[in-house]
Amino acid sequence: MFNTFIVLAGLLLGSLIDIRTREIPDTLNFSLIGIGLISGLFMSVFHSSISYIASSITGFLAGAIIGIFLFYTGQWGGGDAKMVMGIGALTGLSLHEFGAGIPFFLVFIINSLLIGAVYGLIWVFAISIKNFKEIRKEFTAMRQDKQVIFLRKIIIALLIIIIPLLFILQIDFIAKIMILVALFFFFISFHASMFLRATEKVGMVKDMEVSKLTEGDWVVEQVKLKKGKVFKPPKTGVSLDDIDLLKKNNVKKVAVKQGIPFVPSFLLAYIATLFIGNWFLFVL
Repeated sequence: MFNTFIVLAGLLLGSLIDIRTREIPDTLNFSLIGIGLISGLFMSVFHSSISYIASSITGFLAGAIIGIFLFYTGQWGGGDAKMVMGIGALTGLSLHEFGAGIPFFLVFIINSLLIGAVYGLIWVFAISIKNFKEIRKEFTAMRQDKQVIFLRKIIIALLIIIIPLLFILQIDFIAKIMILVALFFFFISFHASMFLRATEKVGMVKDMEVSKLTEGDWVVEQVKLKKGKVFKPPKTGVSLDDIDLLKKNNVKKVAVKQGIPFVPSFLLAYIATLFIGNWFLFVL
């Protein structure tokens, strides 16, 4: 119960900070990790059983593996990854299991990915509504790009060739419908991806002064330096050395992507997992 309260309090505080600043302070994340490991150690001493600290450590390691993987694949920021490590340390991998023996923490991760996907779509939809005129202009400009025009012509040509063939070839009717649906979604997704890029550029990419950059900020465009050199921003965010390099080259501003604050989706996923867990145990 104590650890559950700490997780909920940490997620609530982290959500408020993430929404306001798009960053999660290391002090909060490291506090959650520390409290999780210390509470596991305390419980092991109190009950004379190593299982509590072992559960806390394995939960932390599981959170580290998952968080680091999603961080380096560009799905989460560094703060999100550390937050998951803290939740793993507090939750553990063996003390809170559902009736089927599935660790609570793993169910939480699954719920985080599912709820996070829906949450992300809602956030992007809200941005697109707020900046619709600017996004429409950017989308129109993208459609006029020579490469995009070329790709669109190829897609239309393929549709012109494939659709008549579906009626000529002897293929099962259901298979034809499935192919047509797949082609339709392919055509729509091509334009949807451009719309998402336009939304990101207009609503999520802002010019920021280099003096205000912090470690982990996502610089999205290459920056020209002195003597013809070029700074290529890392996918995992800038480091302190990168920031110093930009300052030494008198770079004033850079384009930075403001990521979606994902900690609120962690909070929703944790609450949902608590509810689903109680229901799951009742059914079993």
